[in-house]
Amino acid sequence: MQVCPTEEDWALAREVQALFAPKAGARHIASEFALAYLNALLDDSHPKHVLEFGAGIGTITTCLLNHPSRIAQVTATEENEFCIGELSKNIGDRYVGRYQLVTEPSDLDVRNVHYDLVVVDGLLASEHYEVITLGTICFVEGSRTPTRLAINEELAGRNLVCPFVNFNRGTRYFHFGMREDPKTGRRRPKFKFRRVLKGCWIGKVESLD
Repeated sequence: MQVCPTEEDWALAREVQALFAPKAGARHIASEFALAYLNALLDDSHPKHVLEFGAGIGTITTCLLNHPSRIAQVTATEENEFCIGELSKNIGDRYVGRYQLVTEPSDLDVRNVHYDLVVVDGLLASEHYEVITLGTICFVEGSRTPTRLAINEELAGRNLVCPFVNFNRGTRYFHFGMREDPKTGRRRPKFKFRRVLKGCWIGKVESLD
């Protein structure tokens, strides 16, 4: 699935990034690159109902709700208490009738609503894979390799597949960075000979036949 952002898509992405970068919890928000490609995807697909897994503090949610395609309904899931609190500040009640936040996985309606676009920016519970059906467009922010593999493993059982296409910011060689030690919590230097700069993955579910 090919997607190509326009200058307007990049401008909208920069606007959302500038809005959220100074906010509490902004360390893991979606990149400007991913937001631009999401905007371009919305330009092309014009979804009416969108489901976002892992709303965080609301960066992608805001991008969806403010897009000129005027999405009819955005349903976002989030379980983290800090993020839920920030979402109430950042989204507020400006989108009444178009925005729904689901904080308990069991409360998500997976049977009676068809979602044209599923945005993956967090974890999916096993029962949530049902929302991804024939024709559903999937947008995965970052890499999330285990999640993408799990989606296609589940879809294969229904004779479906989502052929994800990777859009990234290129490759950096001899990359030095920092990583957090899972045992001590301390940040340590990390070296990679080759690092693909993350962007997003996009695919549309189709039949295996």
